Amino acid sequence: MKQLKLFILGIVVILVGFAWYFSQKGESQDQPAEVGKSAPDFSLKNAAGQSVRLSDYRGKFVVLNFWGTWCPPCVEEAPYLEQLNQRFVATFPQRITVLTVSVDTAWEPVNKFSHEHNLSFPILLDTHQSVPHQYGTFKYPETYIIDPSGIVRGKIIGAYNWMAPEALQYFDSLLRS
Repeated sequence: MKQLKLFILGIVVILVGFAWYFSQKGESQDQPAEVGKSAPDFSLKNAAGQSVRLSDYRGKFVVLNFWGTWCPPCVEEAPYLEQLNQRFVATFPQRITVLTVSVDTAWEPVNKFSHEHNLSFPILLDTHQSVPHQYGTFKYPETYIIDPSGIVRGKIIGAYNWMAPEALQYFDSLLRS
């Protein structure tokens, strides 16, 4: 009985410690991206070594996706993102784009994955995961819908079928507004 009480006390101490740690961490960092607020700007390099900023896409809707090649839900979602990107390129190339940020540790797995899956959307690499951290993203994939003025209009956590009728209707309504 005494061991059970000590075990429960230990669990409580650990949980309180985690709660304190994460509350302190939250106070010291910038506010994460929130729907209705400005999307944090950032600059990362693409596979060609060119710096790309989110603000380079100002004036367009952006589907900003954080992912990794090692992440099974990200692998599941990638074909849908590619299909969505192809739809945008064919119908609204000047109004909306898919922009992705890989959190892999190097370009080699990203380039291999991109080639194997015939991905044509822009991919940026963030080996330190600083941009997802800036956005408050800790699980992958996570996607933000950003409007032409840089305001976050939507956030989707987890893999999503971007070709589902409700997704396509959502984008159609955005583009008509």
